[in-house]
Amino acid sequence: MMDPMPVLEDLVWLFESEPVYPFGVEDAPWPYVCVRFALTRGSTRVQLEVEPASGRVGLSLSSAGAELVELELGSVTSLVVEKRAGRELLGVLFDERLPVGSLWLQTKPTVSVTWRAGATE
Repeated sequence: MMDPMPVLEDLVWLFESEPVYPFGVEDAPWPYVCVRFALTRGSTRVQLEVEPASGRVGLSLSSAGAELVELELGSVTSLVVEKRAGRELLGVLFDERLPVGSLWLQTKPTVSVTWRAGATE
């Protein structure tokens, strides 16, 4: 189970849309469902799928319909929503025993991904 994790409303704010429940289980408590968000900025589209109970995050980016990046991330220990210096960000943090740093998805003002693997933060 991810801990801490944002409340669902924080992800709605970040992605500027309501979640889609790909398995149709909308009435289950938030940490125990799979939710999917999509956001388009210009020609860039980002899709995020989160399963907090299993520690899984799927992230894909495409531009003008062409897939650029598709990530299936496991051992996610927490998600963090932040606003800093005019940027809106989602931090994906991993089990500290793994040799990877956190991944940051920026949703505003433009979409970008930063991931420093093997680096201290």
